Amino acid sequence: MEIYGENRNDVDKFDEEYLGYINCNTTRAGYCESKRLGEALCNAFAAQKGQDFIIGRFSRVYGPTMSPEDSSRLAVDRLMKECSPEDIIIIHDAIRPMVSDTIISDSIHTCKKKGMGVAAVTSMDNVMMTDDGVTGRISISRYAFRRIQTPQTYFLGALKKAHEEALEKGIEHENDTNNIISRLGRNVYFSKGSDKNLKINTVEDVAMFKALYAMKNGDI
Repeated sequence: MEIYGENRNDVDKFDEEYLGYINCNTTRAGYCESKRLGEALCNAFAAQKGQDFIIGRFSRVYGPTMSPEDSSRLAVDRLMKECSPEDIIIIHDAIRPMVSDTIISDSIHTCKKKGMGVAAVTSMDNVMMTDDGVTGRISISRYAFRRIQTPQTYFLGALKKAHEEALEKGIEHENDTNNIISRLGRNVYFSKGSDKNLKINTVEDVAMFKALYAMKNGDI
């Protein structure tokens, strides 16, 4: 809801045309300011490219009382009211700021051909299964699996049906949409990923992001 800003005390209820007051000097300001920046970028792209777009301002998507897959499912439910089942939607981690146009385009292209496009990369590290986190039990060839990233692209109607089927079968507590697809017994189709498509989770990731960003801008 914070994209609207604070109520200026001139209305009783917000609608999607209302823009409230934002104090940019608070610790929460980056949250709503970044959302407004996203909308500004959409408008700038539309003006330059002549591309139509729809912005969904979700007041509630994910919270502490919801299971992880609810974030995607509730967003899909909302989009079904505004979009066509044949429309393509892209799910992306906001903490992957280095995603490239090529990765996004290939995810969409793969979705159009295969029904979905999930960014993935081959691991450069060997992997072992462990029961206790201290000892290894079974070694797995690094070529036998992929590290999953985002974007993950799906047809809206197909993803809606997948979530409905998952609820019927009691599939829950999955933190990634592709996990739901695989647990339904379906193949997950990979699109191009990249080790540069970094997910920033740790302090070490921040340092890596700074290095990649400097490299991208020719600073190093």
